[in-house]
Amino acid sequence: MTNEIDYREVLMHYSKPEIEGGMEYTDKKEEAEIVAVFVQSWFKKEDENSCEFFDIDQEKDFSIKELGHDRAVEEAKKYASELCSKYKTDCEWYWWPEKK
Repeated sequence: MTNEIDYREVLMHYSKPEIEGGMEYTDKKEEAEIVAVFVQSWFKKEDENSCEFFDIDQEKDFSIKELGHDRAVEEAKKYASELCSKYKTDCEWYWWPEKK
């Protein structure tokens, strides 16, 4: 397994409390309690038979309950912008399609 980074991306998403504790992703604004921001680093594959893998770091959560929705999103965007500058990459809002 190589430690060479292929590329990085900064991601943001909403999270809600899990039943068992902790937080989990949600794309529903009304369920969200935090806006999470993190850097996802994808590593180069050693060869065509190896698996792609990534690591997540620089994670920071912005509480919607404490800051209010709009301020939490704005603070998250500021942090994401700082990470984008640091790693010379883009940021995107991460979401999964609604389950039907």
